[in-house]
Amino acid sequence: ASFNAGMKLLWDTGLHWDAVSAVQGYVFKDYNSDGLRERDEPPLSGIKIWLGRKQSQVTDEFGYFKFPKVRGKKAHVTLDTATLPPGFMLSVPVSQEVSIVNGSIAKVYFGITSRSEIRGIAFEDLNGDGEYTPGEKGVLGVSISLDGVKVVTTDIDGRYAFLQAQPGEHELSADLNSIPVYYLPSVPLKKKFPLYEGESSVWNIPLRRIQK
Repeated sequence: ASFNAGMKLLWDTGLHWDAVSAVQGYVFKDYNSDGLRERDEPPLSGIKIWLGRKQSQVTDEFGYFKFPKVRGKKAHVTLDTATLPPGFMLSVPVSQEVSIVNGSIAKVYFGITSRSEIRGIAFEDLNGDGEYTPGEKGVLGVSISLDGVKVVTTDIDGRYAFLQAQPGEHELSADLNSIPVYYLPSVPLKKKFPLYEGESSVWNIPLRRIQK
């Protein structure tokens, strides 16, 4: 008999059996979105993991899951995104393929990251109510800074966004010099606020046109 990667082939018969291995892994909060589990990145419990289409496990308090006896050459492990907390997304592929090698353990890691974001619109406030109303004109080219470090400018529709912003205290500011000279802001051009994990925070900048 010849053994190779857990498969035994009997001469002249064509009979064989597949390798048997365990598949295990972790689900964790991937703070830096690099897909690698690091010491300060906490586990996530209650996440359903599928092996193929018929077997599933739910992560425990340590974010751990295990399928003890998996047969075949390869296995597909998939995270059920319906079990993710609101405001989170995967930093790795939702389905991963692992090789099954007899007597070994295949490991799979699923990192998730929050979709915390800050967004808004600079617009001409035609009715003077301070609220954006569909049909009001967005203002292009207004510079918005986050904590004095990251800077974006509003697009042709007056919109801006800081995607995947870190939770915590933040300060937004708009550059007065970037606002067209025929507009005056109707709100202070600085705002401090907390951003929570998985939250979307909105700061709009209403502008009023100077009457000649």
